[in-house]
Amino acid sequence: MATQLYIVDGSSVHQQSRIKHHLIQYRDKFLNLGYIDGTGYKVSSAYDIWINLCLITSKVRPAFMVQWVDYLDHRVFEYIMGLLTNYRDGISLEDVDYRLLFITDPQGVIVTTYYSYYKNKLREDYSDYFASSYDNLLLGIILGYPAAGEIELQPEDMKYFNNNKQPPGRYMFSIYGSVRGSGQQQIMGNIYRTSQSRNKLYEFYKHIVDVMKVYDPNAIIVVSDSQGSLLSPEFTYVRTTPESVNVTKEMQQSYDNYIENPERKRTNWNTDFDSIFEIGYMYHQ
Repeated sequence: MATQLYIVDGSSVHQQSRIKHHLIQYRDKFLNLGYIDGTGYKVSSAYDIWINLCLITSKVRPAFMVQWVDYLDHRVFEYIMGLLTNYRDGISLEDVDYRLLFITDPQGVIVTTYYSYYKNKLREDYSDYFASSYDNLLLGIILGYPAAGEIELQPEDMKYFNNNKQPPGRYMFSIYGSVRGSGQQQIMGNIYRTSQSRNKLYEFYKHIVDVMKVYDPNAIIVVSDSQGSLLSPEFTYVRTTPESVNVTKEMQQSYDNYIENPERKRTNWNTDFDSIFEIGYMYHQ
């Protein structure tokens, strides 16, 4: 599919080419970044961050979030934010619509673009979101979830959860991305309840496939739907099991202290890019 279908309106051919080239320069920086996630599993890459960067650049979603809890070592989180900051700073002022904005949230950092924030209604959504004490429905809208708000538990759901059962009519839809030889990374996971939302999620999935044909033809995008996938080979889903690692008390304490520390909410994401790779439990493919 043509690149211009997934680019900011009014962009010149040269501008599109510059942004695409800039994005591709950062692909391997995220793809080769392995880490231990917040649950103590070894993850092969941060490719999901780069895919989401492509999606907000292409207006397929307005924003995404880098969450504190996804990374056992806070320095990995800060390194990722450092990469995103460097990416932002490498975009010239003449391409300002594509520059990134970082907005601190209790769960992490929301990443969006000047275009989405200032020229769409997201600026109003952010104001309403913070004024509402972080309403889940508004957060889902901000992050472009097709089934925003359907994660909320209904009173009738509680009797199932109290018995460790999944409520009927509540399904999980997850989209994963990878390249051959790397583990699959979740791009988005969304709870949904209606057939309309399910159709929106599949349409969203197809948009991601089209975008990645432009930015990385080697990308493999697959879906997991707890209600059952559509009868099409492209929806075949096989996930490799991540490898668990021995999380030391020191690692867990560092993680817990960072999550609970209000001072972590920084807006200046400067990171020591040399020392970060001295972390013993961070690895490359």
